[in-house]
Amino acid sequence: FSDLLSSSSSALASSTPPPLFAPPLPPLRVANVVFLGDSITAGWNFIEQYGFDNLGDGGKTTTHMINRLLHGCWYREACGDAPILNMSVEVLHLMGGTNDLAGNGDFYPSVQDIALNLANISTIATSHGMHVLLASVLPASDFYWQPEAPPPGARIVQLNALLAAFANAATNVTFVDYHTSLTNDVGGMTSAFTTDGVHVSASGYGVMQSVLQPHLFYS
Repeated sequence: FSDLLSSSSSALASSTPPPLFAPPLPPLRVANVVFLGDSITAGWNFIEQYGFDNLGDGGKTTTHMINRLLHGCWYREACGDAPILNMSVEVLHLMGGTNDLAGNGDFYPSVQDIALNLANISTIATSHGMHVLLASVLPASDFYWQPEAPPPGARIVQLNALLAAFANAATNVTFVDYHTSLTNDVGGMTSAFTTDGVHVSASGYGVMQSVLQPHLFYS
């Protein structure tokens, strides 16, 4: 590649910078992919760049996600959006639990209840022909908007273990472990990978993409 640039440089004016481009990704394994989640999903630019549907929304809990799956809305009232079950979906990437742990639903559910919500979403989705990529909850040592919330580090590890065990026993559910690649030695997110201890930086999203890519693209 460096020889190619060198040989072509004589044909370009010295003031003309080389073109910038991103290396192409391998062919897609599947075409119809929906990402369901909270603000971490909403902020992941990779999703729209490759034509996937981004149904992430800030502050949402796993209970909201059940409503979005079944009713098309985050809440039970009519909103005009199609339920995910009515969409043509081959793969559902499901990431939730952070806002549950933070108490965004006005209470602090147990990790077992959060895992059950995510398992129920996965089971309903697979019964409708989808393959579920069940994402780990990302590491966090606290929630800056809910400082009174119980320290989440150990609860996240416990929740992820439950999700991994469920996926291992289920049919058409794959656990995607982002946590291991993003965590630091005290259970929070590595500083280079986060903007505020919870949300993900561009570098962090790059790590997540490298973890996810084998599940969506041929090698």
